[in-house]
Amino acid sequence: MRSYTAQEVAEYVIERCIIKENRIDNLKLQKILFFVWMDYYKKTGRELFKEQFEAWECGPVVYSVYAKYKSFKDQQILPGSKTNLDEKDCTVLAPLIDKYARLKGTDLVRKSHVKNGPWDQVYEYGEKHILIDKESMKKYIDPIGYAEDERDLETIRDITSDPNYKSQCVDSDEFFNLNSAK
Repeated sequence: MRSYTAQEVAEYVIERCIIKENRIDNLKLQKILFFVWMDYYKKTGRELFKEQFEAWECGPVVYSVYAKYKSFKDQQILPGSKTNLDEKDCTVLAPLIDKYARLKGTDLVRKSHVKNGPWDQVYEYGEKHILIDKESMKKYIDPIGYAEDERDLETIRDITSDPNYKSQCVDSDEFFNLNSAK
């Protein structure tokens, strides 16, 4: 099994979302990459890609992937080049992508902001380029898991609706307006 770039994995995420008819914009792509990276590591003991995530107001971001797709803003990302990931890795990645792709981008933002999670440990309001420690991502155990049904989505919303919740990010437009000057 070979190592990948974040861009190669992003292309597979986009391709998979389109095949499964799940809408994918840059905000949602960034969060799926984050959760899939952690789940993949837990399943394989290997890092999915070497690029690091940065803690932005609307959650974790791989800047190189953000830069490539920022022109789509909050619109559906169109497929690019055909991905060429190892078949064994695709077998691991496909169900991981599917479980997050069915959620809304804003729910994934809320999930990424969970108290004491990897993003929450480093995010500082108004700061940019703060790297999220991969060791914290490797050790992180998600207290709310992922949404299996509407009740789980409500749990995510309840946990992240705390008045001390760090982000006021509500949609992709805000995400791009906040970070377009980067």
